[in-house]
Order: sequence, then structure tokens, then C-alpha cells
Amino acid sequence: MNLRLPEQYLSVNCILTSNISIAPLTYQNDMKLCLKNFTSLPLLYVLCCPVLLTGCASPTYYSQAAFGQLELWTKSRSIQEVIDDKTTSTLEKKKLITALNILEFAEEQLLLPAEGSYQDYVKLNRRYVVWNVFAAPKDSLNPKISCFVIAGCLPYRGYFSQADANKHARKLNKKGYDTYIAGVKAYSTLGWLNDPILSTVIERDNVSLAQILFHELSHQKIYVKNDAQFNEGFAMAMADHGAMLWATSRNTNFSSSRKNMEPELIKLVIDTKHKLNVLYSSNKTLEVKMTAKKKYFQDLALQYRALKQNWDGENIYDNWMAEGWNNAKILTVGTYYDYVPYFEALIEQCSPDLESLYKKVMQLSQLKVAERREITTSFTTAQQTNTACR
Repeated sequence: MNLRLPEQYLSVNCILTSNISIAPLTYQNDMKLCLKNFTSLPLLYVLCCPVLLTGCASPTYYSQAAFGQLELWTKSRSIQEVIDDKTTSTLEKKKLITALNILEFAEEQLLLPAEGSYQDYVKLNRRYVVWNVFAAPKDSLNPKISCFVIAGCLPYRGYFSQADANKHARKLNKKGYDTYIAGVKAYSTLGWLNDPILSTVIERDNVSLAQILFHELSHQKIYVKNDAQFNEGFAMAMADHGAMLWATSRNTNFSSSRKNMEPELIKLVIDTKHKLNVLYSSNKTLEVKMTAKKKYFQDLALQYRALKQNWDGENIYDNWMAEGWNNAKILTVGTYYDYVPYFEALIEQCSPDLESLYKKVMQLSQLKVAERREITTSFTTAQQTNTACR
């Protein structure tokens, strides 16, 4: 069973600045090529420092991001070198060979751009590569936004150190925010740097490994600044579609948890999110809202226990559910899953013509955020109305 909760996926190292993001495309491509050759922290920091203060984050934040990136560089080895190394375990070799096969499939069959990424391997002595801090007011589902050059504005801030993430969360708690810290296994710079494959990723089963790599490569294919729901919905749907095709090509069984138990659980969470939205937009007093909020989350726990009765003892989600709930945590689910049904339907309409699919998604990316949201909302009520591929 492949557990695919939001915290497993994308985190972006935001060491660059907003000036680069609005540069002409040819300049951005030149910058990408230049940055991919950087292996020196001083060089990287000199590039960033002149315009660091134009962003939302502090120089201290950018410093930890730069040092985190440097760690990946210094520990990076070519995958072929690791495979040829006699000290590499048999299991590790098999996983890396499988990863190379997945990347080849991504380029040839899914038309996704590896572009030099995932050709190196980094072994980390920790469970996660970064920790994302999500935050929201105690009486609102409007996330606290952080803005960066590569990814635009995001509903989280990522840290290479769990201690730094905890420190940032505590500061936000003191300001009255709900916070949630999610450990992240996959790391991406959206094609700006040559991202390596991490040991935190290859420990997973092969189909889940394919899902993660297809997810990250989908971000490199199409990424819209300032619209995390659009980006994650597209990447989540493409990850499942690609993994299914890859597994079929290898006569491997594809069993996505999100197509079995997970959608039932996600529905419970999304329904609770909708109830909270109605509650917070009402004219009720703050005290009444906080009381109702607590009850909604208690009800969610009870509904989960009832749902599990039909799962034949499966408890794969227990730890995640037991962490407790607040506005910040429930927002992570909405960010990753709100648009998935729309993109799944669009992929089905376009398949197997992926070029038409990407063209349609690019057309959607040119719309305003509110217009894209309207299209996905219309889909939930009218189903196939807005999912025509051409």
C-alpha cells in the first residue's frame, strides 16, 4: 500500500530572488545553466546577496537554504558511480537502476523533462530532506504565504533543519497561528539546479518511487507561480497516471492507495474543511467558532474510526490522523487534492495524446487564479463539462 500524503512531495529550495523570476525567458535559461554548474557556497551566496532583501524571507533563512543545498552538492555522487561501487548494497543498486529506468520512461513515454536532474545520488542520514512549516490563523483557512523566486508564493516555508522548522513554528504560534510541520522526502528546484535522487526517496517501493519522480518532473514540465493548488493537483494526477503506465509496461501490479482507501479519507478531510470555511465566514463570535472548530476535528477522528471498520484492519493512516488537527494541517490536504479530480478527468479525456494534454494545461496556466478555480469548481458540479482536451 502506497501512502501518498501531502508531506511526501514537493519542497522548493528558495535561494534565489524575485528579480530573476520576472526576467526574460532566455535570461532565465542562461541563469539555470549557470546555477547548475555552481558547487561553491560563496559563489551561490554572492549571486543571491545583492537582491536578497527584495524577497519576503530574511538573510538568515536564505543562508540555511544555501547551506542545505551545499550539503546536497558535497554528498552527491553520480548514480552510475554508486552502482559500480562494490560497497553499495545490492538493494540500493537495484533501486537506483530502477530509478534510471523510471526517468527514461518519463522522457520517452510521458514527455517529461529530466534535463540532467536525478542523475546523481545523495545518501542522507535522516528520514526527510526538508521540513515544511504550514501556518494559518486560528479562525481562518487563509494560509500564511511566503514568496520566493523559483516557486512564487507558497503556503509554506521549508527548512533543511527540523530544529529550524520547529523554531519558526514556535514563533508563529506565539503570534496566534495554527502551525503544522511536515517532513518532506522529495526535493526540487524546478529545473533551476540538477536535483539528485535522495536516499529518503529510494527507500520506498518501486511504484511509489515512480510516483514521486513523475510528480517532481511534472512540476518541471508545467509550474504556475502563485497557484499551489493548480501545481499540486496536476502533479498528483500525473504521478498516478504515469506510475500506472510504467507499472503496466513492466508487468508490475499498480495499486494506488489513493484509488482505494485514501479517497474516502480525503473526502472526510475535505468535507471538514468545507464546514470550517462556512463557520469562519459566519458572524458567530470567536468563542463560538473555536468551540465548533474543536468539535469538527473531534468528529473527523470519530468518522475516521468508523471508516476503518471497512478496511480489514488496515492502519496505515493512524499515525497521520493521531498527530492532531488544526487549520494549518487541513490546508495541506486541500492544497494537494482540491484539483486532482479535475486533472484526472482531463488526463482521461486526452489520453494517450499527452502533447494535447500539456497544451491544454498550459492554456489553463495562462488564466488568472480565480478563473482556474472557477473551472475546477464547475467540474465538481457539472463533471465532464470543462474537461474537453481540445
